[in-house]
Amino acid sequence: MKKKIIGVIAMTAFLCGCSASNTQETNEMKPATTDENIINYSCNDQKLEAKFNTDGDTVELFFAEKKAEPVKLKSVVSASGAKYSNGKIIFWEHQGDAYLQMDGEESESVKCVLESTK
Repeated sequence: MKKKIIGVIAMTAFLCGCSASNTQETNEMKPATTDENIINYSCNDQKLEAKFNTDGDTVELFFAEKKAEPVKLKSVVSASGAKYSNGKIIFWEHQGDAYLQMDGEESESVKCVLESTK
């Protein structure tokens, strides 16, 4: 009986040690993350920098030629992909493709080409 109890205690201690070891290795191997993902696009002849919040709930658009303040868009319902809008500007990204509409749903969509990532 003593051997069974000692065996159970030894096995429990061993398993707990393995679990703690794996957790530590996993945490050390994780890459550092930032709060934003920045992607540069070219939409027709317009350069656009998109800063995606890692939570996926907002994107800030910086229009290079306009030299204006960034435009912050909130996530909206989309059948697929990530779609953001402020009621006037719509930015939609799906599987690497992006589209921009400057005057809401009524305007023509412009395809944006991925330039680079930071």
